[in-house]
Amino acid sequence: LKRSAQEAEELKGMLERERRLNQEKLREMEAAAGLLRKKVEGLEGARSRLEEESRRKDKAADAAEDMRLAWDNEKRELNGRLRDAERLALALRQRVEELELTRERLEHEKEA
Repeated sequence: LKRSAQEAEELKGMLERERRLNQEKLREMEAAAGLLRKKVEGLEGARSRLEEESRRKDKAADAAEDMRLAWDNEKRELNGRLRDAERLALALRQRVEELELTRERLEHEKEA
């Protein structure tokens, strides 16, 4: 029983360390997702400005279209990375919740 309690404490410590690591990763992913979101918004604004300028300047139309396509490609890539980061953040949130439930269960078992 003493050994089992010690193993439970060790498991609880390991779970707590993993929970903290996952929470840190989650914070990092959320920060990265926020930066990607801002960059996408900036790209959308830049594309809009480029389109307006190309309407005013016939000579710059071809160059502006090339830049717009480049912005669109980068936006698509960033949106994909944002979706990946959001999926990872969700998975990390779920793992943190699982770890919290496990910790609570272990605390209840320890008390019982």
